[in-house]
Amino acid sequence: MKSLPLSVRLPKYLGLLLLIVGGLFPLVWIALTSLKSGGELQQFPVVYLPPHPAWGNYLRVFTEQPFGTFFLNSLIVSGASTVLCVGVASLAAYALA
Repeated sequence: MKSLPLSVRLPKYLGLLLLIVGGLFPLVWIALTSLKSGGELQQFPVVYLPPHPAWGNYLRVFTEQPFGTFFLNSLIVSGASTVLCVGVASLAAYALA
């Protein structure tokens, strides 16, 4: 099997790299934002990497808010919508078959 020339492979790899960075960027942004203090969240210009990560934010989520209830509600809503969508899609597939 013959390898494609670099002029053909390079744009493909650059496009894939762009998709990967675009997909991972929101996750990195969420992780970095979760480590900021309240003042750093509203600071202008934006601080991308917090100088003093606030790891206590994670502790506060579980102690000051009913996070378990919120998570259970999310599971119920997502499970119900999944079952509903699969049911409707199954009926539509049967009608179109």
